[in-house]
Amino acid sequence: MTKKTYKHNKTQHIGRKIALISLGAILLLLASAFLYFENHFLPNTQVAGLDVSYQTPFGAKTAFDARNQKGTVVALEFPEGEKSFTLNNLYQEFTLADFQAVKKGKTLKLKLNPDVAQNVINAVAALDMENAKNDNRAKIAFNPENKEFEVQNAQTQAVLDTEKISKAIYNQLGQYHEKLSENSKDFMKEVYPQNILDLQVKANELNNLPVVATFAFKNNQVQITKDELADFIQEPNSIAAFVRNTIYEQLSTTGDPIKWKNPSDNHIYEFINNQSYGWNVDMPATTVQIQQMIEQNNYGQTFEPVVKATFSGGVEDVISKNFVWIDTDKQIMQLWKDGKMINQTDVITGFWNKGTATVSGFQTVSWKTDFINMKGAGLNGSDYNVPIHYAECLLYRPYNSSTTGNHEEPYETGIFIHQADKSPEDFANKNDMQARPYGVGSNGCIGVPPNTAKIYYDTLTNGYPVIVTGHFYDDAPGDFDKPVDYGKVIQ
Repeated sequence: MTKKTYKHNKTQHIGRKIALISLGAILLLLASAFLYFENHFLPNTQVAGLDVSYQTPFGAKTAFDARNQKGTVVALEFPEGEKSFTLNNLYQEFTLADFQAVKKGKTLKLKLNPDVAQNVINAVAALDMENAKNDNRAKIAFNPENKEFEVQNAQTQAVLDTEKISKAIYNQLGQYHEKLSENSKDFMKEVYPQNILDLQVKANELNNLPVVATFAFKNNQVQITKDELADFIQEPNSIAAFVRNTIYEQLSTTGDPIKWKNPSDNHIYEFINNQSYGWNVDMPATTVQIQQMIEQNNYGQTFEPVVKATFSGGVEDVISKNFVWIDTDKQIMQLWKDGKMINQTDVITGFWNKGTATVSGFQTVSWKTDFINMKGAGLNGSDYNVPIHYAECLLYRPYNSSTTGNHEEPYETGIFIHQADKSPEDFANKNDMQARPYGVGSNGCIGVPPNTAKIYYDTLTNGYPVIVTGHFYDDAPGDFDKPVDYGKVIQ
């Protein structure tokens, strides 16, 4: 064998060896790759839009869960700038077995969680609330021409159509997006703002009301109709007239009967009111109430009129705490204050003559003075001019008199509770009051012993109730110059 032939054979041997080694390496590499991709995804593999190249099923699931938790950013472009929110946990989870099945050819498709649609709506609505504007010029007003409540100055405005944009966003979530962007101008609509819609509902409710307002006090009420409201708006001065002629007349209690609890027998008696005791509607203040109701569109309400007591000591439904009681039969008088009798005294009332009787009925104190000259004509025809101390003038109820005329308002009859400078014997003489000598009696006034009169003067105030009872004068000659009210037992 030649030297040249030997070298050629050696070269072939080395080549075959290298080829075998290369083939082995390739086979080893292929085997390793086969083993690797038995547990890893191939390059360029995507699962539900997620690149899982070279990842194990567990790694792919971990990456999917992280992406799901990270969520999708939704950005809305408003004229004043971008506003955004994030939607998390959009998609239902895939199990590890799901990812393992992908390697065997299964295809995974994203499936939205059931609450995603509502979450989108809520998020868009919240974002729109920040951007919304209200028309504060709109208000409910009463149209006196057609006598209907209407919404005035109602104007539409461009707002985000939250239902439409929410649907557009939701439809894009079938595939994963790291960020979604929408321009609000593509989803605008003209609507009435919510406050105007609320006003329209309220206006419809008011139009269905039988009355527009009610004023109520002490179980009585006055209703204001749409016709009356139309008059108020067209003629504002008619409000005061309505308050005076209707609300005052019907809701003031000075015309209601007087109920008085007699401390002697504990029965409750009812007397005719002298129209000076009770609650009076404050007409100017109540007029303002109606004016404000119209200005503020505050209809469909029940109001209590502004009232004021006629007596500073407080108006009692049943008088039992503050009163003066004069019993002409027993010729005594009691002073009650704050539920306690603070004085009882003998008194001298009118002579036994109906023309000078101290008449039974309900009265109140009109005014008082610590000194006055009383002038008049006595029963014997002579004039008198008597200085009187500690006197309280009484106010009687309206009545018609043949001698004094028609009294449409509570009337001062000239009857006083006052100091009488008589002897203790005169006050104590009650055995034969009809036979009292001239001078031991009055023209209707209630005479009080000198050492007692100041107690009444210091205690009595304007409006203090005074109840006169008794039948002492029933059989006396002559006529009463004012009506008598003995009171009737009601309880």
